[in-house]
Amino acid sequence: MVRAYAARLGCIAFAFVLMRNILSGGHIEQALMSSLGFLLIFSVVGFVIGSVVETMIRQSVEANFRHTVEKYHRRPEKTAVEQN
Repeated sequence: MVRAYAARLGCIAFAFVLMRNILSGGHIEQALMSSLGFLLIFSVVGFVIGSVVETMIRQSVEANFRHTVEKYHRRPEKTAVEQN
């Protein structure tokens, strides 16, 4: 998930900055250099966001699992006589 967020945000930033520079009449070399800079910056931002989201999901799943296990441990067990 971390790499996915980093790659997506980086590519989106690259595309938008490149389009903005080309549409405003900038040189292609400058557009590519500035796009690569934003790709790197937004890839780092995406990496951080992906790390936070992955940690939150893992903690949520673990908490739900622990809650379910506790619920089954607290459940009173029926003896063979009570079941009949």
